[in-house]
Order: sequence, then C-alpha cells, then structure tokens
Amino acid sequence: MRASGSRRHVLGPFARQTMSSDWQGGAARLREMALSSLQRGDAMQAQQSFAQLLALLPRDADALQIPASRHLVRGEAIRAVSSLLAAVQSVPRNANILHDLGTAQMAAGNLPGAVRILRDAVKTPP
Repeated sequence: MRASGSRRHVLGPFARQTMSSDWQGGAARLREMALSSLQRGDAMQAQQSFAQLLALLPRDADALQIPASRHLVRGEAIRAVSSLLAAVQSVPRNANILHDLGTAQMAAGNLPGAVRILRDAVKTPP
C-alpha cells in the first residue's frame, strides 16, 4: 500500500461499498425524519433534517422541493419561487420541481412565467 494513496484506494472495494450504503441509509433516514416531522407539524425539525439531507445530497429533489412547497401552502409565493428557482438550478430537468415552480409563479402573479415553466414541465419526462 502506498503511503500517498487515496483513502478510496486504501479502503478497498468492500469498505467503499459499505461506506456508500451507510451514507445512502443515512440520507434515507434523514428524508423519512424530515417528512415525518412535516406530517407532525414540526417545521423546525423538518427544516433541520432537510438541511442535513442537502448537506449529504445537494441535488436531492425532495430536500429542495418540499420546503418550497411549504412556503407555497403558507401563502409565501415569492419565497416558494425563490426556493424552487434554486432547486431548478440544482436539478434542472425535474418535472415535479418545474411543475411546483410554475404553480408558485402563478400564485406570485407571474402568469406568463408560469405558463412557460408549466409547458417545460409537461415536456420533461418524469
């Protein structure tokens, strides 16, 4: 084993697979915790869980989309649009995020923008 070898090389394939499944399991647990917190109405815990999930998976569609949906439900259309625009930058071809962005644009009063985005959402494969 080389002293300057990367950690990936030193760990070997079995250890890398175990680390990957632990990491994915942690992300799944964070997602479940966040969703269950939302269902209970614990917005603070949900926000913390989604923030941790985004730290692990910066392009996770749920972690990007659900907090924005919460803004929209509370009537905070501008905040929802802002959050969803950031989500589209991270995950540009996600039909669900585009749909929510179009809905948020409509709620914010930007009807031309909403129509354009909703057309894109319909053209985007699920």
